[in-house]
Amino acid sequence: MKRILPIGKEAVLAAVLVGVSVCMAALSPRFLSIQNLLEMTRHFVEIGLMALPMTLIIITAGIDLSVGSIMGLCAVILGWCWERCGLGIWFAVCAACASGCLAGLVNGVLVAFGRIPPLIVNAGVPWPSTGGWRLESVRGDRCSAIRSRFTFWGRAI
Repeated sequence: MKRILPIGKEAVLAAVLVGVSVCMAALSPRFLSIQNLLEMTRHFVEIGLMALPMTLIIITAGIDLSVGSIMGLCAVILGWCWERCGLGIWFAVCAACASGCLAGLVNGVLVAFGRIPPLIVNAGVPWPSTGGWRLESVRGDRCSAIRSRFTFWGRAI
């Protein structure tokens, strides 16, 4: 197949990023403000933390669709342990991390030893982690006490 452009894929992606940024700046004068740029980079942390292990999975020609739902499961377990059970924040964080590791371990065991295709395993994981756990743990209510006690972690110094 003959290449249409003599540039690499990365250059095309960079050009698309610049093009989108120029369009957004033209649509909103606040898009390129320092406050908005800092706010956007603040939200990159969650995506970056999920992208690191996903990079290894993609390099090995795998696919994992359950990352977002497992992250939601961990957030629900953190809130449940902290607010509903009255446990300390560090125990709740450890419980959330342990639940994420356990969910990943179950996925890995099903794929590696159960010989179930990764796509099938990952398609089945979201239902208990997003819907079932959320309804069972907080019964659809918001964990509002967490907001007031947890905001100091995200404040700028």
